[in-house]
Amino acid sequence: MSRDSDDEQRRSLASIVAQKVVAQGRSFSEVAVAIDCALFTQHDLHSEFSDLKRIAQTVRFDAEEALATDSTDLAIAFNVTNTDQTGSDIAVFTARRQLLTEILADLQTGNLDPTVVEPDIVCLTRFFRHHLDLSGNDNPILTIFSQRSCYIIINPSESQNAPVVRSFLVNSSQDKTAVLASQIPITIGSMKLARPITSLLIAGRKDTVDCDKLAERTGLEVQTIELPLPENADQSALTGQTTDADFAIAYGSALSELVKTPKTDFRRDFAPYMGRKLVLQKTLRFISVSLTVLMLAVGAHFQLKAFRQSKYTVQLDEKMKAQYSTVMLGRKPPAQEPIPSRLKREYSSILKREKGLIGGDESIGAKLTLVFDALNSSPKKIGLNVETITITAKTIRITGDTNKRSGTLSLFKSFKKKNFKILQQNLSQKGTRDTFIVTLDFARQ
Repeated sequence: MSRDSDDEQRRSLASIVAQKVVAQGRSFSEVAVAIDCALFTQHDLHSEFSDLKRIAQTVRFDAEEALATDSTDLAIAFNVTNTDQTGSDIAVFTARRQLLTEILADLQTGNLDPTVVEPDIVCLTRFFRHHLDLSGNDNPILTIFSQRSCYIIINPSESQNAPVVRSFLVNSSQDKTAVLASQIPITIGSMKLARPITSLLIAGRKDTVDCDKLAERTGLEVQTIELPLPENADQSALTGQTTDADFAIAYGSALSELVKTPKTDFRRDFAPYMGRKLVLQKTLRFISVSLTVLMLAVGAHFQLKAFRQSKYTVQLDEKMKAQYSTVMLGRKPPAQEPIPSRLKREYSSILKREKGLIGGDESIGAKLTLVFDALNSSPKKIGLNVETITITAKTIRITGDTNKRSGTLSLFKSFKKKNFKILQQNLSQKGTRDTFIVTLDFARQ
């Protein structure tokens, strides 16, 4: 984008971009920014750590030691280009913190709040990783010329670590063939490469490059390629004011919004993103935590209430079992029937027996009739005298006396003839009378 007036000459490029976006009525949910290589410096350093988090914690100190300058005025981003037993080789990008702060503020005036701010060479590398197939080239160096810069990428297809990159300014008056002839050997010599470089691919503004002469001076196979255009991209977007390399950088910057895409973000260091997306995520996280705490509190309340109710029920059940044995003459509580149900049924049965509503052998009246019938059927000569008759739910206890022991035994035979079972008998002699205590079972034989 060019400045079209004297007023624009006095304003930053970022503010011009923001105002023109506003003037066109455009709005973007996500914004990414690529910083030109003239605004940052790249340093190749070594870290003694291989863990990414440990590297991030110490990279500022490594940069400060290597640059011999105070790092508080710098915004720092880095890539890991190689990892071995001694640590990691990292490409560290540094830019003036104040400059990036001003760019960010200018963009935000136009309602553009970038989520990431990255070096242009990183965005360009990301573009080629997504849209350039180098399967037919063995370990090439990729060189791209823009209007005023040169970008060098080694191992652009490497997946484990970031590719080795370099960028520097190139004037339009400079001989690009001579520039590459001097810079390519320097770049190769400064890098620890696992495989030898076999070819050099040149893209972008390459018209003035002499490939034969460059191949002769570098010893590499030199080819020119066209920048790939994404399938869904509009070719008309590449106007005369926008070079192919600039389009690729912008496209690669936009690709940073893809999920799980590695980022080399200056903003994370000097002004962590606090836009709408992050606010929404934090709000949703807060609501989720609040709802979880609320549900746990409600669950704990009802759980405590249920526990108290269960404890109270157990206490009542134990008390009822103890009283049941007393009421039911020592019988144990039923195993397959609730105690209240059994007591209610037993009480109803007692009422019916008292009223004579239960007929047959089950009624008290019928059983007493049988007992009296047995007593009356005993021989008259035994001189029977009945003192008490005690009735329980299943037995009847009779006390009395006869004129002699043989008379008492005749009485017992009368009970047996009526099909009563003698459970217990107690015989004794009292004067001239033979006394007895006999317990009969209602469950007839």
